[in-house]
Amino acid sequence: VLEKGHIKTMRDFSGLAFRVAREVIGCSSPLLRFLIGERGLPLSTLLVSPPRCGKTTLLRDLTRSFANSLNVALVDERSEVAACYRGVPQLDVGMRTDVLDGCPKASGMIMAVRALAPQLVVADEIGRPADIEAINECVNAGVAVITTVHAHTLEELYRRPLMADLMNSGAFQLAVLLSRRHGPGTVEAIHRLNPCAEPQRRPQGSKLAGIQ
Repeated sequence: VLEKGHIKTMRDFSGLAFRVAREVIGCSSPLLRFLIGERGLPLSTLLVSPPRCGKTTLLRDLTRSFANSLNVALVDERSEVAACYRGVPQLDVGMRTDVLDGCPKASGMIMAVRALAPQLVVADEIGRPADIEAINECVNAGVAVITTVHAHTLEELYRRPLMADLMNSGAFQLAVLLSRRHGPGTVEAIHRLNPCAEPQRRPQGSKLAGIQ
């Protein structure tokens, strides 16, 4: 049901789809060393894949891992990463992670930088103009960003004007391409996007431990 061009509600259901978050502790461990810069701080990284390739599972575990030593802010717009219930994360995103549950990504990222003093901001599934603007605000305030986006390849991303502008801005230093070739979480490649990033690359087709 549309109202003024926007979806207001839905009716006449023929089925329901339930998404259940799956936690895999430690699945990001093989990838961590590639995402850390010379000063021990995370590099701004984009996790790229089609649906059902383990992006959110990997993002969650990266959040947990970095929160062992850094101040992390997680903007969990759809409650899929931390799965908060009454303000309490039901999945492990780290003891030092501030979770903005149900908060729009763009607003949450900017609020986090202004109020929470994060060293890393994490968000899932970017793509709107406001998201792009917020990411640029973060990285130009000295805060790393790790987030996800849907695409098969970098070439597909560059064909989307908003994403092409973001990639060319230097906001992200690395892009990690995932697939299901050997099951969800298969790392196809790690691409350096920013000349300032460290030139590291994971062997093609390797699989992160634990994601099935």
